[in-house]
Amino acid sequence: MEYFGRAQSAVEKNRYAEAEEKVKLAVLGSYGADGEIDNKLLKENINKIDGIYDFVGDDDISSDFFEIIVDGYAFKIQKNGKVEGDEELATPEELPKNEEDTEAGTRVELEESWKGTTQANTAVYAISDGEGNTIPIPKGFYYVGGTLETGVVISDNSADKNKDAKSSNGDVTASLVGNQFVWIPCKYNKKSDEVDNNVVYYNGSDGNTDTREEDWKNKQYYYNGGTWYDYQPHHEGKACVEKYGGFYVARYEAGVPSNAPFYASKQGDIYYKDEKEGENINKTKNTDKYTPVSKKGQQAWNYISQTNAKKVAEKMVDNGKVKSYLIDSHAWNTICKIIEKKDTSKNILDSSNWGNYDNNAITNYENINGLWAQHMLKKKWEFANVYNYGAIPKGNLPKENNKIELATGSSEDFKAYNIYDMAGNMWEWTTETGNNNSANSGNPSCSEDECPSGEDIHGVARGGTLLGAGAVRPVIFAYGPYEVGFTTADYGFRAVLYMK
Repeated sequence: MEYFGRAQSAVEKNRYAEAEEKVKLAVLGSYGADGEIDNKLLKENINKIDGIYDFVGDDDISSDFFEIIVDGYAFKIQKNGKVEGDEELATPEELPKNEEDTEAGTRVELEESWKGTTQANTAVYAISDGEGNTIPIPKGFYYVGGTLETGVVISDNSADKNKDAKSSNGDVTASLVGNQFVWIPCKYNKKSDEVDNNVVYYNGSDGNTDTREEDWKNKQYYYNGGTWYDYQPHHEGKACVEKYGGFYVARYEAGVPSNAPFYASKQGDIYYKDEKEGENINKTKNTDKYTPVSKKGQQAWNYISQTNAKKVAEKMVDNGKVKSYLIDSHAWNTICKIIEKKDTSKNILDSSNWGNYDNNAITNYENINGLWAQHMLKKKWEFANVYNYGAIPKGNLPKENNKIELATGSSEDFKAYNIYDMAGNMWEWTTETGNNNSANSGNPSCSEDECPSGEDIHGVARGGTLLGAGAVRPVIFAYGPYEVGFTTADYGFRAVLYMK
């Protein structure tokens, strides 16, 4: 027995040594040319370790130290790159099954179909929403609050973890630190409209039939002489829905990041003038050089083309297991259906009372204090080049020649299913494209790669605009008169997250 004990101990020491070596190699490969730890590289290398229990996020990496578990052993990684380990097994205790009385935010047992071959190959962990529903949380994100009935919100910053887990009505505050996304539960099915009373993500067996034709019928408006644009389902979205029973959508319209030269800060009026060139800096917003944010109170990233919106949306999240994309029309339709089903006070055919339109139900903006801009100050199509921060002066109401652009999440009235500004404020680009050439009206759809040379590729935007009416341009509206390179003051975008 003594011999067996020594042999067993030797095996465990060898397993620990192997785990320790993997961690140290990951850290060693994370030094930059300046001899300092590169946090971005460290995060990538740590999350690639085979056998890691949980992915780490940006906030973990930037702290003085963080802890991980690899092959059942705990390791502490100091900011200077020093690795400290514990040879005693630290495998987390067996996770409980999700029950009706399980508290919201409790980590629970994974659904079998969500598991990868190893911990490192598993893209999600599971939490309870407090009502017996198990929610897949992408690694690197944290549950904030909400339920399947009200909208589950996640954040990429641990400071937001479980912040509203005990909210009595499932509502989630907008005062959070990280980028936020909302879970959209749905099923993939090719034939039926309803599967176990769940919203269907995609309907059609050949890729040319979608939820608009089968489920929306006369509820869907569309520009292009009544001709539908065909479009293929987003393949990553379809795979995510099939495996996890849903996907995530950005809680806010894409916001301008603080490191962009066109970022509107909180220091008073922001005049869009480039001192060097003396030009309106709006021209520089159509770029793929920066990464958008999904946070409250940000300047919506407008003046961006569909082409660049696709590129920057894909920069938001990509850790090998979870990736962000520009929203596609299948996802948009599904969200509209969720809102119609779960948030019945929101009319999807007339969004006037829950979107920032020129005819919205808010008669003044006295309760809004943040970033805003006036557009069309004259009786012609001329946009403002000034942003203001603070309360909107009394009398600046949405009139025919005085439109108000609002920062993301400016009003609780514009929230549905814990998602802000789906209706109004900005037209939001989708991945959907079509050919608007009347000579090809019999086959109006083509991708950017497939359109014959010389034919215009038109991008489709959704949700309406601050320059239009909520009854005419409601949340379900699809609009495609402009080419994919078009930019203007009321065109922005939103991202989705798909897990692998």
